[in-house]
Amino acid sequence: MPDQPPMNIFAPKLDHLETNKAAGSPSILLRQLPRPVERPFGGSALEPVFMLQRTIGNRATLRYLTQRLSDSPAATLGELSHVLERTGPLMHVPTLIYPGLLQRDDKAADAKKKEDPKVEAAKKKLKDKFGIKEFTQEEGVSWTESQLEKLTTAFSKMSPEEQKRLQGVTLHRTKQIAAPPDVKVPKGGKIVGEASSFDFMQFTAEGFAQSVVLHEAGHIIRASGLLEISKSKSFRDVEAAGKTIGRVIGPRAMIADMNAVENAGLTYLASTDDDRDANAQKLEDVLDSSLAFQAGPEILSASNAKVLLEAYDRLQKWVDAVKLLANAQARGINEFKALVKTNKLNRKGFRPFTDYVALNWPAKPGEFFAECYSTWRNNRAYMQAHAGTLFDWFEKGGHLEGVPPSKPQP
Repeated sequence: MPDQPPMNIFAPKLDHLETNKAAGSPSILLRQLPRPVERPFGGSALEPVFMLQRTIGNRATLRYLTQRLSDSPAATLGELSHVLERTGPLMHVPTLIYPGLLQRDDKAADAKKKEDPKVEAAKKKLKDKFGIKEFTQEEGVSWTESQLEKLTTAFSKMSPEEQKRLQGVTLHRTKQIAAPPDVKVPKGGKIVGEASSFDFMQFTAEGFAQSVVLHEAGHIIRASGLLEISKSKSFRDVEAAGKTIGRVIGPRAMIADMNAVENAGLTYLASTDDDRDANAQKLEDVLDSSLAFQAGPEILSASNAKVLLEAYDRLQKWVDAVKLLANAQARGINEFKALVKTNKLNRKGFRPFTDYVALNWPAKPGEFFAECYSTWRNNRAYMQAHAGTLFDWFEKGGHLEGVPPSKPQP
């Protein structure tokens, strides 16, 4: 089902101007004010759902909802069904390598039955050591001991703090991965690994090179970090500010104006690393228009102008809380982009800036981030020699929201 915007009830269009002739006075052209409209504003139980769905994807959102619902009063069946119906496609964060460079697993190993004791033992090792939730596979393919051992080797290069982000992840084997329409793939290349949201990774038979696995792990680290921020005090501040707005009664044009601000704020809050800057500008544009409307005659001449302006003040406090949370979400990727710009790392010759990354830069900075993370974990000497400041950023935990990672445990 395609994405749909958060539900909001927009007010009908303004009535046309009419001439009102008052008794005993000259004819005066007055604007016929529309009947006041009432709508609940802010604090909707569904608003955080749509924000999370765009930020961390379907699978992550539904899992998070389950956790939240288990600790809170039961939602109505209608609310829950509505969420399930409106969820859209998963966020795609693919990795590409070239067919000529692929290291293929032994076909005989691929043909082994799922019940192979060695395969089951390798799966158990990944579950016990890293907290992997489950292993799934497309019909006609199966996991091999070799593939599972390669995953173990790659994940072992991650620090304990990074490995915690693997807990609850599902690993899936598939025949092929289609490139999303907004992802550019170099001629002759194909997608062999993909991480969707914070708890799902899938690989084709060619996707078990250390660099590929760690690239996808980089995406998991970034997405899980956004989830942690979504459970932070800043997120609770946004919810609280929305609830204080309460019910707003006013002219239809005012309701439409407040709707526009709310929708732009929710869109900004739901931004991914790819569209956050553009959505921030859209929010500022809507706020500028709203400020002009608040200073206009329709609000200032209203008998309850003070009450209406106070409603806008509460709306502004909600917007301020939204900006703080969005800034927290963006901090890691913004620091990364600043280091790339300062050190001119988006250039050929810098190993992580592959043809695939170059095609998707700067529209998808997460791909360069994941490739740099993979190189830092897989070839530390290279990163330290060729991108010292970025190397230090990883060492200090810039990718972990400022938590310095300890040394990987063998």
